[in-house]
Amino acid sequence: MAKLREGLLHFAARRAMRIDGLGEALVNQLTSPRIKRDRKGEIVTGENGDPVKLPPLVRNLADIYSLSECREDLIQLERMGAKSVDKLLEQIETSKQAGLARLVYGLGLRHVGERTAAILANRYVSMEKLAAADPTELSQVFEIGDVVAASVHDWFQQSRNKKLLMQLEEAGVKMDISQAPGERVERVFEGKQFVLTGTFPTMKRDEAKDFIEARGGRVTGSVSKKTDFVVAGEDPGSKLTKAQELEIKIIAEEELVRLGQG
Repeated sequence: MAKLREGLLHFAARRAMRIDGLGEALVNQLTSPRIKRDRKGEIVTGENGDPVKLPPLVRNLADIYSLSECREDLIQLERMGAKSVDKLLEQIETSKQAGLARLVYGLGLRHVGERTAAILANRYVSMEKLAAADPTELSQVFEIGDVVAASVHDWFQQSRNKKLLMQLEEAGVKMDISQAPGERVERVFEGKQFVLTGTFPTMKRDEAKDFIEARGGRVTGSVSKKTDFVVAGEDPGSKLTKAQELEIKIIAEEELVRLGQG
């Protein structure tokens, strides 16, 4: 049970599927047996006088996407009124479009962090193609080694994970990167390291990060001699000063977009 709860929290995290309403307190309730109540909210008891218990609402990751069928049950949970439930269900529905990279990261494959998930998603484009890749092929992908390759391949070979992916797909979760013909993103930032600082005119920080990683670049949190570009917005702070000291190229959001278009 503890492993499921940890997995749910990771799946719902901001860097993964972005289901903000799915916090620790709610996850604990969703994965615990429930006490049956009638329409008035009164506890239903059995012949022996003990409360009648119901199974948990969530028993695997895919069950999150069935919660829309349990609205009344959710409302009866602690600290969950109708408005909170409706907002949660809206976030869950929106998360179906989070994208392949966030989904791969959210599934919690061993040795697969946010950066690796983005690399795999952009290399294979669909969950189906990623699942079919063998360890040798995976290990040859940029920044993927033998250890990660073996871990990814092993995960997709497990029957429970195959079943989970099938359930997620049936629930309507986006399992690929949809791009029109001719719109495939070129990996023009392959091997380059970026640092983001300040507030950008049109992009949020996560959007800029996704833009860079989709094109093969890497975003790090601190400026060093290995940094190739610092993307600076309004109120950039000490990272800009450090970049100037190290004579690292400083660019604005506009130039980042231009470079990203090749």
